Amino acid sequence: MENILFFTDTQKGHMTPTFQFVRNLKEHGFNISYCGIPDAMKEVAQIGFESNSIFENYYPLGSTKGTTKVAKSAVRLILDGELDSLINRVNPKIIFVTDQNPLESLAIYYKYNLKIIVFWTHYPQGKYTHPENSPFGTSFRNLAQHLAFKNKDPQELSVFLDFVERLGYKINNLRDLLAPIKYFAHFISCSKELLIEDIPHREGEVYVGPCIFDHSVFSAPNTSFFEELKLDETSSKKIVYCSLGSWADGINSSKALQIFEAIINAFKSERLANHTLVVAAGELFNTLNVLGLPKNIFIYKWVPQVELLQYISVAIIHGGLGSLKECVTHNIPMIITPLGLDQFDNAKRVAHHGLGKELNVDLASLNQIVKIILDLINNDEVKNNLKNMNSIFEKNEAENRGVNYLGKVNPDFDYNSI
Repeated sequence: MENILFFTDTQKGHMTPTFQFVRNLKEHGFNISYCGIPDAMKEVAQIGFESNSIFENYYPLGSTKGTTKVAKSAVRLILDGELDSLINRVNPKIIFVTDQNPLESLAIYYKYNLKIIVFWTHYPQGKYTHPENSPFGTSFRNLAQHLAFKNKDPQELSVFLDFVERLGYKINNLRDLLAPIKYFAHFISCSKELLIEDIPHREGEVYVGPCIFDHSVFSAPNTSFFEELKLDETSSKKIVYCSLGSWADGINSSKALQIFEAIINAFKSERLANHTLVVAAGELFNTLNVLGLPKNIFIYKWVPQVELLQYISVAIIHGGLGSLKECVTHNIPMIITPLGLDQFDNAKRVAHHGLGKELNVDLASLNQIVKIILDLINNDEVKNNLKNMNSIFEKNEAENRGVNYLGKVNPDFDYNSI
């Protein structure tokens, strides 16, 4: 059995799809160990996977709330041998890294000469239609370049350059330092069919399917939650769910509050009096006014999203790829209210495939918001489109493209078909 080490960042939305992917690899005989800073490993350990905390002195438990990327100083720790004992013990043939860790992955590549595979939890932003430009390799390289200069610390970069030159590489500039990225493989945790861009196939870019974990990871379901909403298998309530993701306060908190307030006000309308609104407000929970709300509005900090979706008629979400995929797999029409990042692109994809609507609360009146919600609840065409996309997701997942690429199930697999 081959040994694999998975280096993950701390963002919950980035970690969740790795769990399903790793579980699938383990079922096919791979030995998988996670590594990352203590905050990330605490979450991994709770799922039951092998976890290895690194950089404990630099990132003690509880120090990285809201942080996605590990700082550039981690590169020096790697080059100084921080991972030596872990690498020797696990003896991995492959290192997976999430797409937020380009400098760390480069340091691991140079230090240990291991194959790197980047695990993508979103599609890169921007247009990449030139056949020589990989959207994944280009985006990963651009992030590495950005992070290399972000802290304006030439000493850290100099340490990296000196180390690589001692290995015998000729490094004239940052482009030379980043050159190995073009050899990294890229696994994308979704289906290519969701894209509306024309991205040519490139060797080493594998769409491994949606990687949806079968239960909520960071907000476990509890009986009182469903009892308060009076939900069970026989429930016929029309429920609308609104969530702007686990990082809404970090992307654009003022916009997120505006969206929450617009949706809550819409549900004070008489036309929605017989419909229930469930809001997962995240870190903005204490900022929202939850007093004096009608009985059809429920506001929580977190909810067990995967378990709740089986009761939902429409989901109002920010357009993060994780929530989007979960809605597709549960055949839930979506209203996308983007906050930033790749969410605007995902909103266009949802609209293009007829999986829901995009909503700009700056331009929409209360009556228009109400109309969009009611139209989607009763829209058979959207529901049919969701079923078709879900069938594609299921087919991609069943093909085990990631496993096949790694050569475990079928060594003769035709990689050109990926």
